[in-house]
Amino acid sequence: MTTSMTPTIAAGTYAIDTAASSVTFEARHIFGLGPVQCSLAIRDGSIRVAADPVESTVDATLDAGSFTTDKPKRDKDVRSKRFLDVTTYPDITFAGTIRRTAADGGWELAGNLRVRDTTSPVAFRVTDIVPEAGAAGGFRATATAMIDRVTAGVRARGPVAKSVDVRLAVVAVPVS
Repeated sequence: MTTSMTPTIAAGTYAIDTAASSVTFEARHIFGLGPVQCSLAIRDGSIRVAADPVESTVDATLDAGSFTTDKPKRDKDVRSKRFLDVTTYPDITFAGTIRRTAADGGWELAGNLRVRDTTSPVAFRVTDIVPEAGAAGGFRATATAMIDRVTAGVRARGPVAKSVDVRLAVVAVPVS
């Protein structure tokens, strides 16, 4: 379901609630074996909702060292110099703007993803925006994207396919 950002989300600056938000992704084994479920922690982030939604912006920083799957040996390999090199590049960053898609009038979050020393464009399809009930006055949003890990800077050869499905589930709270 795609929903409108207006009028239900008030203009203003929101902080991403890092404890309630998640970044998960699924990568396929290059030989067609089952998918690998992965996650990264959000270190911090903010969302500026403008009166005109297409002027809204998002900035987020992920903790590269938090990369996890169900296999500790794989996690250590992915965090190593071979893939993410978390010692040298502890952060993965994203900065983007909201725009309306032409095809169906839905919303897209388009911006730049920085992994290691490479910045690449990425477009997330916003799949849901829901105001949060209660005094906080924030909102929840979900978005998905297909990212080419090689273009994004993770070029090491390995048993993981180039395409990675990413899902964001973000809870945003107003900044006082």
